[in-house]
Amino acid sequence: GIGTGFVMGSYLTDWIKTEARVGKGWTEDTISSSLEAGIDYWGSWYLGLIYPITDFSTAYIQAGFSLLKGKTSRDEDASAFTSIPENLYASEFGLSCLSGFDIHVTGTWYITGELERLHNDTTTNIKTFAASIGVKYEY
Repeated sequence: GIGTGFVMGSYLTDWIKTEARVGKGWTEDTISSSLEAGIDYWGSWYLGLIYPITDFSTAYIQAGFSLLKGKTSRDEDASAFTSIPENLYASEFGLSCLSGFDIHVTGTWYITGELERLHNDTTTNIKTFAASIGVKYEY
């Protein structure tokens, strides 16, 4: 699905940063002809390590916690999906991790890219990943 997010964080040291994130899903994915699933919203907190690769780029890895609110839309033929709850996840809270990079563009502006495991529901075995590209401003 497609969504948007906002990240606010701080550098604790030159090598460690912390972040809070919120996001909103905009679309649902088609699982089958009788079931669609998506994410309403999420919130996350991360703590991680930063590593400067070059003078203009940085890589990082982070771990933390996320709270996701999912949703499903189904018709009468969705009887094969009875193990998937109406809100998509059996547990909406879980461990998260991500890796990413920043490329300096100009001044305090950066292009950023990330791959994130937002959630791993151990009851339904649904794993939620996110890939993102964005703009970052440091102040």
